[in-house]
Amino acid sequence: MTKSDLRIENHLMYIPKKCMSSGKIIGPNDHGSVQIQIAKIDSETGVMTDGRNTVSICGQIRLRGGSDEAVNKICCDSGVLNKSILE
Repeated sequence: MTKSDLRIENHLMYIPKKCMSSGKIIGPNDHGSVQIQIAKIDSETGVMTDGRNTVSICGQIRLRGGSDEAVNKICCDSGVLNKSILE
């Protein structure tokens, strides 16, 4: 393996994520960020399907204590969570 191959391989290891609440890019040093995968459920049988919804929240939102509200809003917008549950 040449030096340029190692650089390319190291570059491909980091894939930047974007905070779904604030829209900011989550940097590699944001150790307070979380990525949650929510399983999709079949409405008739109640069994988990192969699909998942991924929610990424940056450390700034979590530091302010807004991650619960942000995840609930994202789940309501994507149809995973019923809005009447939050009221």
